[in-house]
Amino acid sequence: MKRWAVVAGRSSDAAEENTILARSELHPHAIGYASLTRIAIDDSAGVGVLAYRGPSRAWVRDLSITRLGLADLTARDGQVSTTPRGIYASPRAGDRGRKMGEIFEAKKEANREPASGEPTIVPGRGATVEACVRSPSWRWCPAMAIRCVVLDFDGTFTDVDEEARPFVAAYRAFLADLVGADISAEWARHEADVAANPTKYGWLNDGKIVAPGNADPYIRASTVTQKIFDERGLLTSGEHRNPVMQTLYKQAYGHTHAAFKPEAKEVLDALGDTGLPICVVTNATPEVVKDKLDALGLKHRHALEVFGDAKKYVIAGLDGPDPIFDALPESIRVDGLDTRPIYLKRGMYYRVLRSIWTKHGIAPSEMLMAGDIWELDLSLPAALGFSVQLVSRAGTTPQHELDAVQKLGSKGGVAESLRAILARLS
Repeated sequence: MKRWAVVAGRSSDAAEENTILARSELHPHAIGYASLTRIAIDDSAGVGVLAYRGPSRAWVRDLSITRLGLADLTARDGQVSTTPRGIYASPRAGDRGRKMGEIFEAKKEANREPASGEPTIVPGRGATVEACVRSPSWRWCPAMAIRCVVLDFDGTFTDVDEEARPFVAAYRAFLADLVGADISAEWARHEADVAANPTKYGWLNDGKIVAPGNADPYIRASTVTQKIFDERGLLTSGEHRNPVMQTLYKQAYGHTHAAFKPEAKEVLDALGDTGLPICVVTNATPEVVKDKLDALGLKHRHALEVFGDAKKYVIAGLDGPDPIFDALPESIRVDGLDTRPIYLKRGMYYRVLRSIWTKHGIAPSEMLMAGDIWELDLSLPAALGFSVQLVSRAGTTPQHELDAVQKLGSKGGVAESLRAILARLS
């Protein structure tokens, strides 16, 4: 019987060619890191259990890895069996436990160059593998620990409806001045239409919907403005419209006031107590967000990093190759949202997230992202292997977003309470 233990590893910045993945002399088909942590492949069947956060098929030196599907690794009185869902295994009679993983197949392909368009794992890029590793002395290892928490801000830690009232008033005033007319009747009509059709309308950027149109007052204002511009035939080119929309948002956002949720200070203080890196990643102007956090009187305010102007809504690539980003699909489809796809390649947002895991020397799979809009805040991190927590709002969060997070299994969580973020760390 094969014995497996769950461990994790990440790439090193060392100069060796094999810093990410290489064959190990300790096992003919093993792959590992510079640390020589071994990822064993069943040499008879070529199959193991793996949570591999990378391309669906990747080429590494003379080894190709193909992701086959999701698996449950469950303790079952010393038995190992293969089922349509995956591999069920127990190293020791009487053990009880459960861990999500993925089935993979690894094949040795000597002297082969990667095919055109085939993803290649590149040393020094931060690619990550969590694997079931063959171990001579088994012990049941706990699930991967969270080593960094990333937080959205508006709507996640703030009472967004209360906070945005002055924003909406200022935004409407700026928009009326821009078009040179009273827009009250138009605004009310389009706002009602957006609220009544949550899957039809969305936040448009460069002709693509990037978030549900009724997700929060900020996005609702943008969606209504797009409809007003369209109806009036104004700024029909995205090249001209997008800068105007961003300017309207930034000018109006300066009028917001701090309206934190009752649990905000308690949860942020408790997160600071963990000693983990805690980062706020927001589309908002960083100076305004920092001022609001300063006013909250946090115990660990100095340790809370703020990354503003994240532009999570921008669908764009990167300036150069990145095997993790390049392996992402352009978009995905989710149940309950039949009218459009969810776009994942948000290059500017990805760069912010990458800077965080690079700075702190961790892997995406060791990070937890919390936000109030799955499509905008969580869909990309989830695709990268983050654990995610959706801070939902009754009557506002679309059902397809709730369902999308719940389908992530142990990697996803949904709750209105901010305290659920703390529970994900225990």
